[in-house]
Amino acid sequence: MVAWSVCAKRIALGGSRNWILLLVVFVVYTTWRETFPDAHSLKTITFMAKMKPQGANRPSQSIGHPKIVQDGYQKAILLSYMRGGTTFVGSTFERNKDIFYVFEPEWSLIFQTMNEYQPLQNVDGTFQDPVWIHDADETVERLIQNYLYCNISGIDVTSLRQRFMLEARYTKPLYDCVRMKRNKMANCVKNFTNVCTSKKFRFLKTVRLRVHAIEKLLTNDPSLRIIHMIRDPRGIAVSRQGWQEFYQAKMTFTFGRVCAEMLRDIESVEKLPPEVAKRVLPVLYEEVAENPESMVEHLYKFVQMPYTGYVREYVKNVTHAAKDNTVGFSTQRANSAKTAYSWRAKISWKLSSEIDAICERVYKKVGYLRAKSEQVLRNYNISLRDPHISGSYVDKFRQFRIPP
Repeated sequence: MVAWSVCAKRIALGGSRNWILLLVVFVVYTTWRETFPDAHSLKTITFMAKMKPQGANRPSQSIGHPKIVQDGYQKAILLSYMRGGTTFVGSTFERNKDIFYVFEPEWSLIFQTMNEYQPLQNVDGTFQDPVWIHDADETVERLIQNYLYCNISGIDVTSLRQRFMLEARYTKPLYDCVRMKRNKMANCVKNFTNVCTSKKFRFLKTVRLRVHAIEKLLTNDPSLRIIHMIRDPRGIAVSRQGWQEFYQAKMTFTFGRVCAEMLRDIESVEKLPPEVAKRVLPVLYEEVAENPESMVEHLYKFVQMPYTGYVREYVKNVTHAAKDNTVGFSTQRANSAKTAYSWRAKISWKLSSEIDAICERVYKKVGYLRAKSEQVLRNYNISLRDPHISGSYVDKFRQFRIPP
């Protein structure tokens, strides 16, 4: 606190700009404390960061996947990109009481890998080895595997406490339990594990997981299915602009990365053996928005989970609501099809053209079209999707899986 007070006095002498800087630093610090409540003190973390990383160049240790997993449980992962429209699709599975649903399970773990020497605290109070950036994929895969197989005691404490646990009916009680100091972590985990194992169907929704990180898991478990959801990058751009303004300053850079991730995921699926690739279903967000009731039912059929009357009614209600609710991760839309293309009136011609150039290879794989002029961009009667593209990623990998 002394350091903070000294810093504040110095910044006060520097005028309003430095006060803004202080505010930004304070927000970042408090967010860090909220995200990693069980981390060591700042001095300890600083000391660890300066330590020579023993075995930093060691080869990654194997997770130890079983050859073939047949445990009688049906599992699925909804994989996409931030502001890619997955919150709505994920919510249709979260509303199903027969499905153990987890929202963004690897969120805190991804941020931990940004600090190479950040240890992971186990449920029993011990610590795992620090997360090395070059081992990040293996660490994330282990986390996903633990959720899919209800090995909750193998999940680090920070992941169990992260804020997205509030987004699902079965994970919220765990979040509440571990946040109450009088509760023992072991008891919270035991209850959560019992809930997980009682459900025959398990479903994870994520925008931070990439296909290559779970290739082994997908290959070794014939009951695991992946819904790979893709949205027009221009639509993602507008959604992100409205959600967090800081994206506007670096939008072109951001979409170089977004489309690179899309392309890598597509190519990862294309390289899978045919018998494995058939358990991956590419889906366009725009198609779901245009026909939400039929598409959600088809997605349920693909992952082989029960599509209940309650879920059917939920889909109908949220996609034909009286008005939009666009706060945070809300899924309520008065007209979901109209919402899917509203970006065409909001995006600047300059940004649209830049994204067209950056994401050209993704467009060719999926079937999105460049806007040849601003007039074309604003004209909703002119489609920016090619419905007749032959051999596209979406067409090739989903034929015979979702009826037209």
